[in-house]
Amino acid sequence: MKKTNLCILAFLVLSMFSFAEFKLTNIEVILDNLQKDGSVTVKETVTFRIIGDSERNLYENALNRNELSFWYNVTGISDIGFHLDTSKIRIDNLIISPQPINDNKCSPFQKTCYGEIRIQYLASSKMDKEGKEIKDSGVFYVEQYKPRTTRYVLNGDVFLFTKTDKGQTIIDKTKTLRIKLPEGSLIQKESDLRPSASGFEDIKFPKNLEEIIWTNTPPTKLTLVFEIEDTLYNEVSDFFKGLLQTTQKIIYGNEGPAIIIIFIVLLGGYLYLNKAKAGK
Repeated sequence: MKKTNLCILAFLVLSMFSFAEFKLTNIEVILDNLQKDGSVTVKETVTFRIIGDSERNLYENALNRNELSFWYNVTGISDIGFHLDTSKIRIDNLIISPQPINDNKCSPFQKTCYGEIRIQYLASSKMDKEGKEIKDSGVFYVEQYKPRTTRYVLNGDVFLFTKTDKGQTIIDKTKTLRIKLPEGSLIQKESDLRPSASGFEDIKFPKNLEEIIWTNTPPTKLTLVFEIEDTLYNEVSDFFKGLLQTTQKIIYGNEGPAIIIIFIVLLGGYLYLNKAKAGK
């Protein structure tokens, strides 16, 4: 009888440890705030279920840890990391922030809660030693192909979602890729958007869209091409902004003081000659 009770107790202890773990629930990758040079703000959120009191304590005691390698090792979730290929992009302004547990989403009976790791960074093209953009790098390729119109082409190979043997991308139902398009973005034809975004399967082109959402997609080469046409006002405004920035760089550069002195001398000479001419 005692032997039976010991077996039951051992089974219960082993069961408790076997159910104490972290399980991935979903991943969302958001591309936002696209700039004219093709750089974009990336926001990745990895959500997972925390099973067991010891795992909850472990998570809460480590909320100040902001290393992806730490969370990868602690949870055993391979998807905790970048979902954009860092060999193809330059990363700046990286922020990693584990989120506090929301007790309203916990189940005391099942001893489960949810953890969330947020990753945010600026993704842009890689540069060589001479400061030139490296080919096939970056999230978007940018082309000024006609006056006041800029074309943006998504680099579908930059994403680290599941790939088939043929190199096609699959975004399964646990993952979502959300791309927020700048105001005035125009997709010209059906082949410029592959696969069809959620909620836009039967749209007619050309079409202005504000957001693209891909989830649970078939094997496809991710394709997104859109255009933005600037107004004449924006073009003139950008010209003067560029002129002002160039002037500021010259003034505050190493040759700035000399240029200012030369300008003052030339202006003084011009005024003196005009005054002398008027006196005669």
